[in-house]
Amino acid sequence: MVNPKDIESTLSTWLGRKKDNYVPFAISGFGELFYYRKLTETDEDVCMIDIQHRNIEVVEWNLESFFEEVLSHKKSREEWLRESLFKKAVAKYGTLNTNEIFTIAPMLALGGSLETKNLKKGNVQVYQSIVFQATM
Repeated sequence: MVNPKDIESTLSTWLGRKKDNYVPFAISGFGELFYYRKLTETDEDVCMIDIQHRNIEVVEWNLESFFEEVLSHKKSREEWLRESLFKKAVAKYGTLNTNEIFTIAPMLALGGSLETKNLKKGNVQVYQSIVFQATM
């Protein structure tokens, strides 16, 4: 979980403009950005920007369901958070500090692979910016 004010500009960069009804609230251990969208008075969803593949996906159609359903099921945590790889990375490299993620070197867009040996700790904002620039 992150302070939305700290990553509003990152979300705007990835989306191409600021959206007042979008609120970033979390970053995965590998830099994917999760945000809430208020679509209408009654409709909402949670989306994820997969920075490695420059792809935006709807994760869940309701914020409450995101926390109660998605995060409480092992299969969903594996799909959206790469939980088993994250646990291996923590075992090998230690826990992450504030503003740190596990970076993938080389990044997937440049032929890297999701293996523990290709991970390093790095600053989330710097890494997201590098990936954004490299995948334009």
